[in-house]
Parts: sequence; C-alpha cells; structure tokens
Amino acid sequence: MMALPLLSLQLILHFMVPLVQIVLLQVSLPSILGSSSVVLLL
Repeated sequence: MMALPLLSLQLILHFMVPLVQIVLLQVSLPSILGSSSVVLLL
C-alpha cells in the first residue's frame, strides 16, 4: 500500500518537470520563439 503514493508522486514529478521547463521557456523567450520551441520539444 505504501508503494502506490510513491509511484504516483514519481509519475507526477516525471510529468511536471517537462511542463515546468516548457512554461519557463515560454516565459523567458519571446512568444514566437516560445511557441516554436514548444512545437520542437513536442
């Protein structure tokens, strides 16, 4: 029973890190470069 919260937390961290990186790219770069970089990352 203890493995399920750890597994879900690991999955959340695994999927949140790329999302945070994409958001930081969109914020730091201009909108045109941000959208093109997101398309390249996806």
